[in-house]
Amino acid sequence: MNKMSMKKKVSVVALAAVFMAVIIVIPNVTFATPSTLSEENTLQVTAYAKGIAIQKVNNETVRMPANLTLTAEPVERREKLILFKIVSGKVDINGTVYTISRGIGIVIKPRHIVLLRCNSTSPDGTEVILNLHARYFWMGGHLYVARINGMLKIGEDTRMLLLMRGYARIP
Repeated sequence: MNKMSMKKKVSVVALAAVFMAVIIVIPNVTFATPSTLSEENTLQVTAYAKGIAIQKVNNETVRMPANLTLTAEPVERREKLILFKIVSGKVDINGTVYTISRGIGIVIKPRHIVLLRCNSTSPDGTEVILNLHARYFWMGGHLYVARINGMLKIGEDTRMLLLMRGYARIP
């Protein structure tokens, strides 16, 4: 009789372990699957940044004021990542405005990092590429601030380093 009860105890413990594994694994699998956002649930976030653009001209370093405005829309949310697209934006370098037509980006939530790549055109029609790396911080409520490093490439030969501070209110 003791052997039978020992087998029953082992089977009960094994069954409990299986149930515990199912209880732990199912929610994690559910949260790990990507969710694509529908058109009606989409929110737009506008980010603003101000700083300087640094360019080398004839072996001299030239500093110019820089302003950035971007409107982003999330495309896909995962547990640790948010993929988004740039809806619109502009970069103003010393009075020259570059209109951003499209872009993609990713938010890496555990590291508080945003990576972004945008395509734009200059006022004379030259292709412009904007690459940004931002480290963001929560300031309470819906306000986030960021330190932004980036590179603005105009045509084939002109590059500018962007050093900025920015903010966004996320509803």
